[in-house]
Amino acid sequence: QNTFAFRLFHGPGDSFGSPDLNDIHIDAFETTRGLEPDRYVWVTHKKKLTPETLTLLEEYFRTIGVAGAVSMDRSSREPKVTALPIFGTIPAQPIVVIENGIPFSIRLVGSKHPGLFLDLEPLRRKLMSYCTNKTVLNVFAYTGALSLAAAKSGATHVTHVDLSAPTNTWAKENWELANLPEDQISIHTQDTFDFLEIAIKKRRQFDVVISDPPSFSRGSKRTFSTAKDLDKLHLALLKVTAPGGLLITNINSENQAETDVLKSIAACAKSLSRTAQIIGRIDLPETFPTAPNNPSSRYLKGFLVSLG
Repeated sequence: QNTFAFRLFHGPGDSFGSPDLNDIHIDAFETTRGLEPDRYVWVTHKKKLTPETLTLLEEYFRTIGVAGAVSMDRSSREPKVTALPIFGTIPAQPIVVIENGIPFSIRLVGSKHPGLFLDLEPLRRKLMSYCTNKTVLNVFAYTGALSLAAAKSGATHVTHVDLSAPTNTWAKENWELANLPEDQISIHTQDTFDFLEIAIKKRRQFDVVISDPPSFSRGSKRTFSTAKDLDKLHLALLKVTAPGGLLITNINSENQAETDVLKSIAACAKSLSRTAQIIGRIDLPETFPTAPNNPSSRYLKGFLVSLG
């Protein structure tokens, strides 16, 4: 209800064993401006689309009334690869879609990602229950979807941290779309670990801390990998989470074991003589079905941690 962005097709659970479809994901974004909403889709694939698969997709798009489709080839090693039109007509300007009543700017062309991670919709809903009258820190914040959800739930202030200046500009656009007060957010174009180091030195703490890092990233000063740097990250996050506060940590990796994430949280809390109680987890939406014979397709390992 009141949501116009959703996953239509999730290869691991929807392909019924078809190798051509197993690595394909299709996300739908419906504009809400105008008399009739237009539906656009973003197709992600990890190997080249065959002519037969393209024909099948086009037939599907016509059946469900798609105005235009773009394709993002994740198999390409070229760093400048962005989504390309494959069907219908694609608007050159960003479109606006609504999720849980919150507007987001979606970019269908000239981008590597539309700007909204649909697998985190359950987390954005959860935030509505945890951030009222709280100070919130969101690191690796990307286009600010989680920052917006926290603010809409009544957070007193949101501190948004991301290394990418263009991405933070996008986050500001989303903030303005949502008609939120400028003084309710501070956006920092900064490496997360640099920000955390300064916050720890200044003894800054937040009621709710949100972390949804990429599996791997490279900045001018350091590289980050959840496989190698999970303890370092959790230790710093715990230090800036206030006593009685909530840490939300989400690891998005098929190769990261859930037990490793839990062990890291427990070990870092113990080293700081703090208690850490798991009070919830972040699961994939029902629209992201996983393959029963492929446990790695359940790639999200996210937890809500109450800290003493």
